[in-house]
Amino acid sequence: MTHQAEIETRRMLRLPDVLARTGMSRSWVYREIDAGRFPKPEKMGRAIRWDSKAIDAYLASILGRVSAQLPLFLSQQEPEGAGDAS
Repeated sequence: MTHQAEIETRRMLRLPDVLARTGMSRSWVYREIDAGRFPKPEKMGRAIRWDSKAIDAYLASILGRVSAQLPLFLSQQEPEGAGDAS
């Protein structure tokens, strides 16, 4: 990707955009920021904005961890009676 293309796809997101992308609440976002687990916003005058690339990277890391744990989770969820040969 060229530098120009990256600038065109990168946006500064408002809080409602961040909430829509994550599906989480405002209090969750700020709690995760305080815990150091979520990207911090940038001040732009009186406004605050999140870098869309930072949010996308955060979501990708969460999805990567979830998909890595999914086979283990599914293997532990054997339905009742699945092993019965009655």
